[in-house]
Amino acid sequence: MSPGSGGCPPVRGVEIKRALLLPAPVRSVRYVVAIGAAFCLILLNALYGHHLYGSPYQQSLDKYSVYVHLQPGWRSAPANILYDVTVSWGGDSLPEDAAYNANRVTVQNGREAVLLYHGFSDCRYSWSPPLYRYGIDALRSYALHMQGRQLNVDPYAPLLADVPNAAYSDAEQSDAVRGGYVQFIPVCSSAEPSAFHYSVSVDDPGIAFDVHFVPSERELEAYLAGSFDGYESPGCWALNRQSYAGHCNGVGPDSGLLVVLPDSLQKSLTEVQVFVRETGPEA
Repeated sequence: MSPGSGGCPPVRGVEIKRALLLPAPVRSVRYVVAIGAAFCLILLNALYGHHLYGSPYQQSLDKYSVYVHLQPGWRSAPANILYDVTVSWGGDSLPEDAAYNANRVTVQNGREAVLLYHGFSDCRYSWSPPLYRYGIDALRSYALHMQGRQLNVDPYAPLLADVPNAAYSDAEQSDAVRGGYVQFIPVCSSAEPSAFHYSVSVDDPGIAFDVHFVPSERELEAYLAGSFDGYESPGCWALNRQSYAGHCNGVGPDSGLLVVLPDSLQKSLTEVQVFVRETGPEA
């Protein structure tokens, strides 16, 4: 039977060729419609995706950053520190008229530092990630897990490895942090008392941090004065670490983390990542 004679189905290649032979204006309209539809889907997801998909933990996420510029008087000046903070908790949704935190200047032992905030860090507002953002964060989490830098696959409450500082001793770290920069990271709580899983890391292999769970921000000034109150249970603090993950119980509603860096920063921008997740009421 000859090709194209009665009873033979059309050849697929012929169908494709016919489609390609559509008039140019028709093909152009189809391309424009397809691109427009894709753009609309991306835009709608970016604007309203968090309302559709919500948090992977059925919790709200408080995600923000603090950019610290050290002024003259610090040995590390003009170095900068970027705190990238993610807090997962049972908070309220983000109101439409919410405003970002105000920037400010802090003074520690007579030395100034400028703090620039991006996001919400006062535990009054929170957000849930749009699908595209969750996808990007999940891929990054998989990559870090494959590299061994993260022990689980979780973009917003990662379990980081416990990596002690190998650059210098605990005694040297104790001396170094006495004149270091101290940042308070509030933890958002929906119960009193509550419990938290947290992870902290620094991206400079030449330095290390100390981290302490404390009852309130007032302990920052107490720390600078030489004596402070912190939660003393195992898992509520760590010294001379480049990466650490812990769990702290019996935490009050005004509590937070003190993250202390020595005044010997070697990079123009040092990044500190902080992840905190409320795991529920626990005495």
